[in-house]
Amino acid sequence: MASTASLARLAHDGEASEQQLGQPGQPMTAAAAAHPLHVLPSTAAVTPPGSMSDSVEEPAVRQRQPLSWPPLTPPIVLHLILWSGLGYLARLGLLRLHSYPQSPVAAILYPQVVGCLIMGWIDRNKPALAARCPNLLVGLSTGLCGSITTFSSFSLAAYLEFAGADRLGRLPGDNVLAGLAIIGLTIGMSVSAATAGSQLPDLVPLLDLSLLPPSQLPRHAQPVSFSKWLIPLAACLAVYAVALGTTLGSPAVYAPSIAIGLVVAPIGSATRYLLSRYNTMLPGFPIGTFAANTAGTALLYALYVSRSSTGAVSTPLACATLVALSDGFCGCLTTISTFTMEIMKLDVRPSYLYTATSVGVSQLLGLLIVGSWTLSLGGIQGGQCQP
Repeated sequence: MASTASLARLAHDGEASEQQLGQPGQPMTAAAAAHPLHVLPSTAAVTPPGSMSDSVEEPAVRQRQPLSWPPLTPPIVLHLILWSGLGYLARLGLLRLHSYPQSPVAAILYPQVVGCLIMGWIDRNKPALAARCPNLLVGLSTGLCGSITTFSSFSLAAYLEFAGADRLGRLPGDNVLAGLAIIGLTIGMSVSAATAGSQLPDLVPLLDLSLLPPSQLPRHAQPVSFSKWLIPLAACLAVYAVALGTTLGSPAVYAPSIAIGLVVAPIGSATRYLLSRYNTMLPGFPIGTFAANTAGTALLYALYVSRSSTGAVSTPLACATLVALSDGFCGCLTTISTFTMEIMKLDVRPSYLYTATSVGVSQLLGLLIVGSWTLSLGGIQGGQCQP
């Protein structure tokens, strides 16, 4: 009987691997390609304690179910709050660090590179992270990397170059080249950074989590303890108390926008996390990430119009709120890191189609939202509400 149970488990593990990675010679399944980091290695990993996971027949039933995403349990919510807040602050710091005069590249490039570098390392160590701390895996990938990088700000930067905003004397052809440069540099450097991140464990063995000794207790057998949400809760309170206290006590004009951004940033990350479960609806096209990036970009365009319209913002608090929604909510709702991993995991044709559609739709939205407003004014004006 013991040998029969062992053979059944081996068969189940083999079939589960084929479900995630695809059959040999066939394209990668949508579940593996569309959401490579947010899906845990197997459905058994998210089986709640006390279920029928110890029976022999139950795995055979579970393996026929589609791959699922963990629900927004309190530990995952706390991890998203913690890591999205840190990612949001890291992005603002990188943007301000590299926003010096006559910069050779757009400042938005630096957060994308840093976030994708970390994402590549996470992808390399995903099995080890999922086996030991799956909630942390969600927090690092969806929360931290997804909040450091942003698809909406990248789209806005590209559109403004295409439109020639604040580029007096530049020819229309030069505007096209400038917009294409933003797109090419961002996507190319993001892919390069993710590749470099996946190679970090080869350069520094200490970063290879697979070399750690295996856990003594299987994850599905570990009880749900108080510390699983107490530790991230304490970290959230500490980080947000320091960040809010520092920003609110700062004389800088952008301090209120940072404080408000810390509140709305986790909402954007949680929304993207919920949308990610729809990535398997269309084979070869992660519709969940596409929806998050498209909706966040459209909202950012509308906020840009509101911030740039003379007389539309009457109070400093209203201005800070618009800036916080732009950088905090839209910045964390959209992501380049997951988008980059998806185009790297997909087959060639679906990858190019997904990339072209995402970038093309984002620029079309800019033409419809910002372009129509620009035509009514006779040209893009400088923003009246800036952090």
